[in-house]
Amino acid sequence: MTTWRMSAVEKAARAALLRVLRGLPEGRIVLRDGEGSHELGTGTELQARIDIHAPRVYTALLRDRGKGLARTYADGLWDCDDLVSMVRIASRALVRADPWRARISTATWPLKRAWR
Repeated sequence: MTTWRMSAVEKAARAALLRVLRGLPEGRIVLRDGEGSHELGTGTELQARIDIHAPRVYTALLRDRGKGLARTYADGLWDCDDLVSMVRIASRALVRADPWRARISTATWPLKRAWR
């Protein structure tokens, strides 16, 4: 993977995502992008590797959450070696991510409104 140039918003979105994923109790995700590789989570039952090909994936996640994830996957901006395991890990972690999602949503509401 090549090194990226990321905007401040992309860096902040990436940092927030990594922070949420670090403590995954129900699985392990290896996230690889232009900045390196991160092993996230403590579980061993479910595992997936995600390769992110463009930093705008992070802002799409921040702005549109699940829809942004789906749209960027359809556009080929990221891929996963085991999509079913990734979805299972994500669904089990949603409760843990809700406080972060609420904070991010509140903080980014003006930006979301401007984008639309």
